[in-house]
Amino acid sequence: MTIKSCVLLEARLLDNILGSMKNYPHDSF
Repeated sequence: MTIKSCVLLEARLLDNILGSMKNYPHDSF
């Protein structure tokens, strides 16, 4: 696995986490 694909994978995971946090009506923190 190259560094570029690893970074893209991390960015996608981070985007999924942020997107799922936005779906909640309340803050989870």
